[in-house]
Amino acid sequence: MALVFPLFSIHPAAGRWTGLAKLLASDQFASRSFTLIGGIIILWKENERILAVLMGLISLVLPALKLSVLWWEILHLSSLPERFLAFVQAVSRYAMVEVLLIALLVLVVKGMPGGSEFKIHAGTWYFTASVILSLFASRWALGSK
Repeated sequence: MALVFPLFSIHPAAGRWTGLAKLLASDQFASRSFTLIGGIIILWKENERILAVLMGLISLVLPALKLSVLWWEILHLSSLPERFLAFVQAVSRYAMVEVLLIALLVLVVKGMPGGSEFKIHAGTWYFTASVILSLFASRWALGSK
């Protein structure tokens, strides 16, 4: 759900000049919503490929691998080698990086002049919940070791 629901939307403004600015560059003042996958695609299209790959790894690939390892560990009663569990512990350290990135973006947009608005949507809450639940799952699965 967190992958396809909008994480946030930005409603640009230019203070008292908003009306004039919209006349001159209306496409720049359109409200935009962003999803996690959509953000990665935008980065890729804008030739920010290293950042797109990094976001894809941190937000999609590593969490999927982590959850796969945890499910295997739970369902097959501790049959995984220690290196897989070490991987889960290493990935868990960086589980909140995405939430930090969203928080930094909120700070940047809130600090913009002209009354631009930043609204958080359901995707952010689903994503944050999945990160927190993933942390609890890894603590529970690795706690029995």
